[in-house]
Amino acid sequence: MTLEELYRKIQTAEDIEEIKRLQYHYVNCLILTRWDAITECFAEDAEVDIGAEKRSDRIVKGKKAIASLFKKGVSISHVGKEGIVAAHPIIHVNGDTAEGTWLAYFMHIRSRGQEPLLDWMQGFYECRYVKENGQWKFSFLKWRARLKCSNHHTI
Repeated sequence: MTLEELYRKIQTAEDIEEIKRLQYHYVNCLILTRWDAITECFAEDAEVDIGAEKRSDRIVKGKKAIASLFKKGVSISHVGKEGIVAAHPIIHVNGDTAEGTWLAYFMHIRSRGQEPLLDWMQGFYECRYVKENGQWKFSFLKWRARLKCSNHHTI
């Protein structure tokens, strides 16, 4: 292995770790309802598709539209009482761009004035990333729920 090959391997490993930190930061912002901070996770011309339906109008483009999506849309269902786990990252880096998938679990506790109830769902994030001004950002983020449990088991 040449010194250049070794450097590329080290750089790729560092890039993967930075992308993981970005994804974890994004999830923490969801949990803590930090909508301004979550917006900073995205590149200027990023796209977000977190709709449940396959419709082209579910995709928002650009940081301003993404900020509005989180502050006026996502904030309705994410109120800071969810537990979110992002796991099983598969990340492929190609220079200053990357692609990745993540498995995620969302746990929601709701009281509705009665005993607390637990809902959960599992889904996948499909992401593309770009290094913008030396920092990894989302260039595309797609979320789709895969499994849901809303039997309202008492906890």
